[in-house]
Amino acid sequence: MIVQRAVLKLGSWLRWMLVASLLLGLSSSGPASASDMTTRSVIIQAGSADDAQLLVRRAGGTVTHSLPVINAVGARLTMEQLDWLRASAPSARVYADHQVEIAGPLIPDSIYPTLIGAGQLHLSGITGRGIGVAVIDTGTWNAASLLVNTLGILRIPARYDAIANTMVLPSANDDGYGHGTHMASIIADSAGEPAIRYNGVAPD
Repeated sequence: MIVQRAVLKLGSWLRWMLVASLLLGLSSSGPASASDMTTRSVIIQAGSADDAQLLVRRAGGTVTHSLPVINAVGARLTMEQLDWLRASAPSARVYADHQVEIAGPLIPDSIYPTLIGAGQLHLSGITGRGIGVAVIDTGTWNAASLLVNTLGILRIPARYDAIANTMVLPSANDDGYGHGTHMASIIADSAGEPAIRYNGVAPD
């Protein structure tokens, strides 16, 4: 009889310990995800994109974009989740993720041709046609204004990957840093207003 009562008391005690453990576990892992509550689109910046992603997931939010260039991620979180994230990681930065629009024409003036007077040469029909230029850099994006000249003709005869020691397609999209694309655009971007203004110094 005494043994039976002891077993019953022990069983009750274990049940209470289990419930307490579950409650403590839930409270320490961040707010519960609330899919029915309004979420906000934000950018979370931390020590790295991986750190930011971990913070969002611990808060119960959803990662929408990875932004390693700025050590951040795009995410959707409720206000409760944002409050938890700010309290748990005071050094993390939270920015509202707003949609932006270009202020001005869709094809902006790159300024470079105008700055050095190349615009006047373009008006005279001098656009670099017949002259070859070699760009040794990080590669280029496959933007149409880099692949073709002002007549729409493909103008890249060959491309070589010095790291992989192999030839690549002229239309390869292999610039992981953007610098090669930037330099090639200054030299030969064919976008602009035909016969009036081009974004590259030598668009042909």
